[in-house]
Amino acid sequence: MSKLRSAGVSSLVLLIAASASAASFIVPSDRELVRAAKAIVIAKSVTSYSVPGADNMIYTVFEMDVDEVIKGDLRIDQRLLLVEPGGVLGHRGVLVPGSVGYRVGERALVFLDTQDDGSWRTWGMVLGKFNFVRDLHGTRLLLRGQDEGAIFGWDAAGSAHHEAVRAEEKFLQYVRAEACGTAGDASYTLDESAIVWNRKVKTTVNGSGFHACDYVFSGFAGGFGCGAKWPNGMFDQPGGAGSAGFSIVGTQSGGVNGATAAAAGANAWNADSLSNVNLSIGSGSNQIKFDDNAGAGACGAPAVGCTSVGSNLQTFTFDGGTFVDIAQVLVSIRASFTSNQSLLNQIVCHELGHGLGFRHSADSSPSQATAVMMASANAGSPLGANLQPWDTDAVETVYNPSPGVTCSPVGVPTVSANPTTIQSGQSSQLSASATGTNPTFTWFTGSPGNTSNQVGTGASISVSPTTTTSYWVRATNSCTTSPVNSASSVTVTVQCVAPTQANASANPTTIVTGGSTQLTVAANGSGPLSFQWFTGNPPSGSLITGATSQTIQINNLTTTTTFYVQVSNSCGGPINSNAVTVTVQPCTPPAQATATAQPTSITAGGSTQLSVTANGTGPFTIQWFTGFPPGGSQIFGATTASIQQSPGVTTSYYAQVTNACGGPINSNAVTVTVTSSCTPPSNAVATATPGSIQAGQTANLAVSANGTGLTFQWFTGTPPNGTAIIGATSANVPVTPAATTTYFARVTGQCGNPNPIDSNAVTVTVAAACVDPAITTHPHDATIVVGSSATLTVAATGTPTLHFQWFEGATGDTSKPRGADSPTFNTGPLTKKTQYWVQVRGTCPGDKRANSNTATVDVKSPRNGRPVKH
Repeated sequence: MSKLRSAGVSSLVLLIAASASAASFIVPSDRELVRAAKAIVIAKSVTSYSVPGADNMIYTVFEMDVDEVIKGDLRIDQRLLLVEPGGVLGHRGVLVPGSVGYRVGERALVFLDTQDDGSWRTWGMVLGKFNFVRDLHGTRLLLRGQDEGAIFGWDAAGSAHHEAVRAEEKFLQYVRAEACGTAGDASYTLDESAIVWNRKVKTTVNGSGFHACDYVFSGFAGGFGCGAKWPNGMFDQPGGAGSAGFSIVGTQSGGVNGATAAAAGANAWNADSLSNVNLSIGSGSNQIKFDDNAGAGACGAPAVGCTSVGSNLQTFTFDGGTFVDIAQVLVSIRASFTSNQSLLNQIVCHELGHGLGFRHSADSSPSQATAVMMASANAGSPLGANLQPWDTDAVETVYNPSPGVTCSPVGVPTVSANPTTIQSGQSSQLSASATGTNPTFTWFTGSPGNTSNQVGTGASISVSPTTTTSYWVRATNSCTTSPVNSASSVTVTVQCVAPTQANASANPTTIVTGGSTQLTVAANGSGPLSFQWFTGNPPSGSLITGATSQTIQINNLTTTTTFYVQVSNSCGGPINSNAVTVTVQPCTPPAQATATAQPTSITAGGSTQLSVTANGTGPFTIQWFTGFPPGGSQIFGATTASIQQSPGVTTSYYAQVTNACGGPINSNAVTVTVTSSCTPPSNAVATATPGSIQAGQTANLAVSANGTGLTFQWFTGTPPNGTAIIGATSANVPVTPAATTTYFARVTGQCGNPNPIDSNAVTVTVAAACVDPAITTHPHDATIVVGSSATLTVAATGTPTLHFQWFEGATGDTSKPRGADSPTFNTGPLTKKTQYWVQVRGTCPGDKRANSNTATVDVKSPRNGRPVKH
């Protein structure tokens, strides 16, 4: 897949993007979706991994097991690979608006399209994935946008898109029928009022009780708590402390004005009196790009708007939640999707809202159906850039820590435990409640007022005491002057359980004479447990004085020894563990140590790798020195068998080696010569072997050059322009191009000018792979009347030209060839039952042939009857 070839990346910013709900789509009808998809399958995700792309992107490959092929040239016995934009690779990640993901084990109805390189992807991103779900009544449904957020957009006629709830089996029947070219029964949508979801939705918006976390994309920044917002002090301090400037790139076609829409959208967010958002239009590192089909196309062909967000990955807390910073915003608007200025104003205002981190207004609680941030727009009666109650509530909460909500002090908290009686090792759930606005709770052990031992925070915590313990809670909030203690404590009673099982182990179980091992035991029963270790086998052994811990260290062991431990507690025991044997083997002291350096000559600023090997019984203790043995200077921290050094002058090194029974011994000295001379790179010659391959085969690229301290980077293309191949940084690299590709190497030295230099270009020519013949439809049996003939046919695939040879007899019998070189064969008149088969031969090397099944032509006599005279 050429799109997945690596590319050079020099980005200091991790690009993250809003989920699919940050994209705007013209949503096709279900019939249009079936017709547009190149394949349709029901498949389950097995695994996923990220790969670099040649277009400076990261892609995620989802491996899918196919349960059913509804449309397209796919097979259920072959794993389907979906390549979707976005992913995390090393220290860089990219999430693309509108891109879909597939969790391991997730089953979905997937409409497929192909990339430019022929690899599969989800059609229209979020538009092509339907999840198999059930509501609380068990109703089987197929839902689109369930994980990625609602679909924002409208249909081809300009009406606001409303995502239907589809009955699973009826919708599948419709898709199967349409895929076969027949009209499907479109009565598969359900009355949404009959669907019961496992979620609460607030239908009125007033800000009371909600926090900044409630208004932003859940998981927007991927693993950073609540999501993303502009940093503390940017927009959320009185008077405002900063401005986000947006440059306008391009103009909007279709008879509308993009600059006007940008100004209207920014002014709408800036105008709220209780927040301090300051978006400026005209200049800045953020961008609004009009007529940007490529940027909008990142969300798939139907998308008319996309928003992506850049972050410096700085986390901070705000309004009780953890956020990652927004550092840069890019809004892309597709060309000529509307001639309605008010609708364009709403779309740009909506996308700028995503740039502030806001989610769609109806995705979760608090929820409102009429808002600029709603997941649909009425093209016939747009809102324009006019904020609605949900929008103002969001901006006042996320960008002002005190949105004007009245605060009530907390009352006396109450506490409870479930269960109140446990066995040691089990857990109890402590819960607290109190009147007042957004109370916070801190838990302690003991009686109310005793704050010497804090055990947790939150309205509900889990505790696992080993003895009977009492707990109480202290409550407070932003308008309570002094914390309020609970009136009483709650007690969790711990029942004592005697130990019944103890499993002892040793690590390692084999050591050399004089070596050490660690013994440990895992035991059940109520704590605290008591331990006593013994040598020998249970129940009789010799007590090890002082060995009363769960884990003990045995040092200087000289003979093979067996150990066990006795475990007891206050209500039972002792019980004996299993016996573990530590085998002691003879130890051979080190007698010879050999040090090497690679390379032995470097230029100033270069480095060398020092290594030492020794005979004798390991493990060894290593210490490196500069100088010559036995005198030298110890290198601090250089205690491994291989170290890297960068001497500034010619230096000698040696290593000292010790083991459990001998040493130290000194290795030989190795000298690393440091020179100041440096030869710039020159004469870079690239080759490709072989120069011509078939698809799927591998060629080896190699480059040779003169110079000091050379490093290499391979590119696709012709010098000096090309796309870097990530990871291709050695003089020899294998490549497996899917199509004919040209490569060159860039060679860099430690000195010199010019630096770097490019090699010549080499081309690897890729020919289509030769496909051996395979029979797809075998000849069928036939029944004829005596004296008649039958026509047999076969269908086969393979690289042209295919040749056919028919035979009389059972498959494999080549004694009676019949017919011409054709997939069709006429038997001629027959008087008895006869068998035939056909052999298909291709043109690929190896002369592979495919044999058909045996087809039997049965011959029957004419039906007896009285002749009819006329």
